[in-house]
Amino acid sequence: LNPNPKSVQEVLDEYYYGYQGQPSLKYLEESQKRWRKGNKNLSKTFSRRFRVVTAVEIGTQMYAAEMGGNEALAKERVVNELENLRNRENGGRETMYWLFHHIPEHLKRKR
Repeated sequence: LNPNPKSVQEVLDEYYYGYQGQPSLKYLEESQKRWRKGNKNLSKTFSRRFRVVTAVEIGTQMYAAEMGGNEALAKERVVNELENLRNRENGGRETMYWLFHHIPEHLKRKR
């Protein structure tokens, strides 16, 4: 895993394409169910990051419908929305860890 992702895009890239030559997390989840079993820290880290991946997938579907089916633009909109959440009023930025715990309700899976 990327020890310290700096952006939503880095989390997405790691999930879909892998990090520094490692297999993608999506591949590991789909083909090697036990890859994180027994490692509580790894499992928690993956779960936190997966919230961002899920938010982007939900938002992409939601916004693509509004944007005439353009998934690339919809995905960009969601990524920007999540990155903008990290902006502080004083000009600073919240961490990715902060974002993992502050996903907007409209980008969460309905239970």
